[in-house]
Amino acid sequence: MSLQLSASDRRNLSDLACKYLKYLTLQKTCSDHTSKSYATDLSQFLAPLGVQAIFSDERGEFFTRWKTEPGVGSSVTPERILALIRAAQEAWAGLMPASRNRKTAAVRGLLKWLLHEGVLAEDLSLRLYSAKVPHKLPHFISVDEAVSLLKSLPKGAQRTLIILLYGGGLRVSEACSLRWRDLVEDQRSLRVNGKGGRTRLVVLPQLAWAELNALPRSGSYVFGAERAM
Repeated sequence: MSLQLSASDRRNLSDLACKYLKYLTLQKTCSDHTSKSYATDLSQFLAPLGVQAIFSDERGEFFTRWKTEPGVGSSVTPERILALIRAAQEAWAGLMPASRNRKTAAVRGLLKWLLHEGVLAEDLSLRLYSAKVPHKLPHFISVDEAVSLLKSLPKGAQRTLIILLYGGGLRVSEACSLRWRDLVEDQRSLRVNGKGGRTRLVVLPQLAWAELNALPRSGSYVFGAERAM
């Protein structure tokens, strides 16, 4: 599907999406993973305009890659936004409910931002609907399964990582970004940087704390080599 818009209209809509993603990064302190996911979802939302992808550079600036390069302009109308909404909901109809809802949330956030910025006079996010996601009971491995797994691993970084995930409740990304300076020695705790830039204190079981402190401290990061900033 291709919307009949001028090159200037296509350019302006994509520029606004890039500004919104920058706003999320600076004002809402979204994680890199979240902003990149939203960039993918919004590029798909704008695909009927000829957008191939929205991407960011090392400075966190967002840009549009086009199938055919448009010009520059300033026009956005509710009718054009509604046409994009209809096209997106049709394109995403076959996705799993959770995936469809994530993409819908990305578009809804953009539309609310456009309303707040005065680009739109009507809250078009109300035209979006979310799919009902069936509730699933989470699956947890049993204590016996966890003990069996740990017994199969020699002492070292891999075993310690598993212990932190299971015994400390850390996400994989949180454990991999853990630095030695994040250890709070007098509280047997870790200062963990979580989703959205939020920091929390995690108290470790004695076993996890002992395994962690037994690792060699060869750099700033607990797991992996020094990273380029």
